[in-house]
Amino acid sequence: MAKARRGRNSLLLESARENRILQALPRDELAAMESDLTLVECRAGQVLDSTPGEDRAYFPTSALLSPIAFLPDGHSIATRLVGPEGVAGLYAPAGREMGLNLITVCGGEAIELRREAFWRHVGQSAKLSRAVAGEMSRAVTAFVLLVACGHFHSLEQRGSRLLLNVFDHLGGGPIRISQQVMADVLGVRRGSVTSMMNILRTRRIVESRRNEVVVVDRPALEQLSCDCYGMLGETPAR
Repeated sequence: MAKARRGRNSLLLESARENRILQALPRDELAAMESDLTLVECRAGQVLDSTPGEDRAYFPTSALLSPIAFLPDGHSIATRLVGPEGVAGLYAPAGREMGLNLITVCGGEAIELRREAFWRHVGQSAKLSRAVAGEMSRAVTAFVLLVACGHFHSLEQRGSRLLLNVFDHLGGGPIRISQQVMADVLGVRRGSVTSMMNILRTRRIVESRRNEVVVVDRPALEQLSCDCYGMLGETPAR
């Protein structure tokens, strides 16, 4: 039984190293966190932190997450995208009171850590503390830029920027994302996303099927995108 447990633990730590923040930690520090870590499957469109009092931090290993604020008038705004380079879920519980939820943009796996344990480990690790401080700084910067982007740029520009950001996070290949999730991230109605995707398909920039988008002309998508694509700094180095 003990041998089987070590095997499971080995797989957990191997998965944890798919996240760049956890990968950068010294092996002894990551091993000290092991008993508090849980590998979870994140389904596309899933709200990850909807239970009050059960706040958690998530280190994506293959999933792509986004904190999204849902406003009383039905509108929404995403604050950033978080993939295997970062950590998400740092805003609760105050964020939830403002309508902020953590949504799975593209399905995959993440390492889950209860908030109390998360902050305990942050206090014990200077490297983890610096990484988290950097994540929070980038989150504020991304939020300010995305608010400005939503005000000044067209849906086609913002939608192209979103597809490029997701494409970069996932390392290429088909983008498995629903139009409803795209609408939530962009803060528009689903019908508007449908119209936008029709334009991109007509121009032969993308191909799309149900819950899947394939970028076929990246230069054209970059040309259509707003300059925020290069400014956000939220994607892994290409």
